Amino acid sequence: MLTPSFNISQTNEHLIINIQAPYTQLKNVEINALESEFWFYSSPYFLRLHFPCEIISEDEPPASFNADKGEFEIRLCKKVTGQHFPDLDLLGTLLAPKKQDKNIKPSIEVVSGSPEEEEDDDEDVDEWLIDQELPPTQAETELLFNAPKYGFGNLTHGVFRQVKSEFQEIIDLPEPDTTPAAQREELRKEEEDRKFCSDHYLADYMESDVLEEYLAYSPPWLSKACGTVKLTDVEKESLKKLGNKEFLLSKEDKMSVWLSLVDIVFAYAYNHRTTLGENTVESAWTINKLSATLSWFANHSSIHGVVVSCFRRLLTYSLYRHWDLAQLVLKDTISILKLGRRQVLKCLLEVHSLFNHSEPRYLLNQLYISDYCIWLQRASERKLAKFTEALEQVNVCKGDMGFDLEELEQAALLVQEEEESLAKRMGHLKLENNSRRSSSSGSSSYETDSSDSEDSSSSSSLDSDDDSSPENS
Repeated sequence: MLTPSFNISQTNEHLIINIQAPYTQLKNVEINALESEFWFYSSPYFLRLHFPCEIISEDEPPASFNADKGEFEIRLCKKVTGQHFPDLDLLGTLLAPKKQDKNIKPSIEVVSGSPEEEEDDDEDVDEWLIDQELPPTQAETELLFNAPKYGFGNLTHGVFRQVKSEFQEIIDLPEPDTTPAAQREELRKEEEDRKFCSDHYLADYMESDVLEEYLAYSPPWLSKACGTVKLTDVEKESLKKLGNKEFLLSKEDKMSVWLSLVDIVFAYAYNHRTTLGENTVESAWTINKLSATLSWFANHSSIHGVVVSCFRRLLTYSLYRHWDLAQLVLKDTISILKLGRRQVLKCLLEVHSLFNHSEPRYLLNQLYISDYCIWLQRASERKLAKFTEALEQVNVCKGDMGFDLEELEQAALLVQEEEESLAKRMGHLKLENNSRRSSSSGSSSYETDSSDSEDSSSSSSLDSDDDSSPENS
């Protein structure tokens, strides 16, 4: 069965559902509404929705069909007149059943249900944002070394055993299925240390005028206000295609999900700013490479650590490697997160589209981006806001990078001063030489003129003698 395209609007009294079903068989249409659930069936289409609030139960709610558009319009009555149904544009939240009671370990949480249900976990946020690594338990340590996991919430393992060579161009981690999370970070930092190019960094540092248009660029999210962001029909359709699922996450995995969101959005923001909002054939590579999550399956352990990781990769791999640019991209990241789930979804859906058109980066969608888009629709806006506030308080300095940036800059400035001083001395010497040449040239000219005058007098005398010679007379 096919899930049809649909959208929902509301009035004080009704929910209005428009369903695109151009090839439907009207004789088999079935429509039902029960409490907070809605069913629509008309071969070959089937749609089941779960609303955040209750509607009046009806076996056959009023519906009309526009044959020219191939569209059903169905009106459902709200049980409480005037009640606002939230997040009707986040279609993924409507496609999943409500959260049920589950008998699971206390350390594991099923991340689903409505955002309001997740608000109860806000007291955990502060603990997630502590800028210290959380020591793993013995069982977690054994799990890390025996079965390394990766992907959204560390829910995947064993993907690369047979297809590793196909994905070497998009994943820097040499052995994903045998390398524990702690060792991934160590290997990643060693690789960044080797790849960092002081010449490239200093070239951008000393010739920053090349970056002027990128530093001055104003991305669209800077002109938006929280609560005003709207998803387009294309974006809603993409969310519908992604569907919904539940995620079993431990407290450590939830922390990793939030922190990895930062480096993915940071990579997106860098690409957007340095292409002036127009993606290029390199955009997918750029986002993939700058995100430690996507290229190394990083499990970040602190909010300060993820920012340092973002800066290190920008200064090591990006086309433009400038400290001021890194600071500005971080501000962009914070601005995006401040606007809430919808703005972040817009960014991730764009990344999803880029990866789908960049073989073989579709795998990164399967491992991370698709699940992030599903999870974000049910994430708590209040929790996102609190997380963003903590990110805004992070301060990183050049010394945190481990690249001796300040020493490199000081050395470069000293060399520049010496070159300028040498150029000035050379300029003075050139002026002195020119002055001497001018003086010498003036003296020679004077002597030449005097000699010529004497020669001329002698010649005149001879001519006079010749005129008075007896022969002439």
